[in-house]
Amino acid sequence: MLFGLYPEATISPLSLLRSGLQVWGDVAVTPKWYKKAVRWVEYKKVTAEPMVMRRFTPDQAKEAFDAFHAGDTAKVLFEM
Repeated sequence: MLFGLYPEATISPLSLLRSGLQVWGDVAVTPKWYKKAVRWVEYKKVTAEPMVMRRFTPDQAKEAFDAFHAGDTAKVLFEM
């Protein structure tokens, strides 16, 4: 699972880690760089939509991981 923390975390990363899930993520070095990346998407310098292969709710986390491990998807989006 990939997730970012800026501008604010809406989930507890520690809760995820304690649950036994393997979590991979990338945190922008500073909020400035995160905001710049968001602007690139906003101004269509980077197209994010093609990177998202499937969308899941947090309740569907197991299904998301199963799809990833089966090779059915490379990128997923958790909609909060």
